[in-house]
Order: sequence, then structure tokens, then C-alpha cells
Amino acid sequence: MQTVCRKDMCTGCMACIDKCKFSALRLHQGIRSYNVVIDEEKCKKCGACRSVCQDNSEAKLKSPVNWYEGWSKDSVIRKSSSSGGFAAAIMKAFIESGGIVSSCVFQDGEFNFKLGRKSEDIAQFQGSKYVKSNPKGIYKEIAAAVKTEKVLFIGLPCQVAALKKYLPEKHEDNLYTIDLICHGTPSLLLLQRYLKEHGYRLDALADIRFRKKDDFKLLGESWQPI
Repeated sequence: MQTVCRKDMCTGCMACIDKCKFSALRLHQGIRSYNVVIDEEKCKKCGACRSVCQDNSEAKLKSPVNWYEGWSKDSVIRKSSSSGGFAAAIMKAFIESGGIVSSCVFQDGEFNFKLGRKSEDIAQFQGSKYVKSNPKGIYKEIAAAVKTEKVLFIGLPCQVAALKKYLPEKHEDNLYTIDLICHGTPSLLLLQRYLKEHGYRLDALADIRFRKKDDFKLLGESWQPI
């Protein structure tokens, strides 16, 4: 099995899959690790997948310039967010200044990424999501958008690093990023197994909140026990 990066060291950022023009990559996800496997019959050995993979390059460590803490002054944003609404407040200000934002959403049983252009779009991005998300496709969308618009991307450090490696340097002035503190994200398979043990299907949930102040909750009326 030939993999894009070292075996079992894949972060699941999916940038290599977006970068491959020949559909030669396949994600193999397990409970303990992810791997992107190369189909050697389709592969043209162009090296694009390996060049965009952060695990194949040395990390550049920087010391923090300043450290702050804060929360949204908007009580509506604060109450509907997991950690004070800091990210939602920034997204709102960014959109109002003429930019667009991108972050993780839960939709149809998947944790994917979307672009938001209106203040009303922010609600779908709110809420902590303690599971490995799927940014596949968003790199291409952002690459197209930053040619003419300012884009704010909020995601995990591996996803931010992947996006910066994916984009041509000439468009970096239009890209703004916020990476979240991460101690590792569990596989989506683990969440699916947990819900199944309690009689639920992830794709049947209208919404899911990993931390709604102090509780783990399944929200909405569209879910049905298995």
C-alpha cells in the first residue's frame, strides 16, 4: 500500500485529494488512524499530492506575539456558541466588512466545510465539533474565491496549514486564517459507533452539539432510533 505521507500519520486534511487531477487518491479511515492511499494505475507521479501534504515538510514553529482572551458582547451569539462566541463575532465582522467566511458545518450526517457570504450563514458554523471533519472540496472553492475576494478560514491547525500549502502565494493577501487549539480529533467512525450503541444514526440527526454549555445533546425532531 503506497500512501501520500508516512503510514498512519495522516491528519485527514484532504488537501492532497483536492490537489490530485487524476482521481488517484482514496482515503482509508479507521478508528485509530487515517491514510490516503495512492492508486498506482491512475497515478501520473506528478508529486502534487506529496507537495501539499504538511506531514512531508518540516513544521515552522513561531513564538506567540501576544496572548489575549475574550468573548462576544452580543448575548445572542454568546448563548448560542460553545465558548463565548469569539469566532462567530469575528465571522460576523468579517462578512460585514465585505469578506466571506468558511468553517465546519454539520449537514446530512457529515462534518463538511462551506462558504458563508451572509450574516445569517454564521449560525451553521457555531458550536464545537469534537470529531474529524472533512474539508474535501473546500480548498478548490477557496482557491477560486481568493482571486477576487477576501476569505476568512477557521479550522484545525492541520487544515489551515494544508490550505496555505494548497494556495498559490500570489493570492495569500486575500486569505485570513484562524486555527483552533487541537489535541487530536477522533475518527467519525468512533462517533457513529457511540451513537449506534445508544440507538441512533448520525445521518438521521437534525443537529448535534458536543458541548452546549455543560451537556452533550442531540437536537431536533428528525432523528429516529435505529
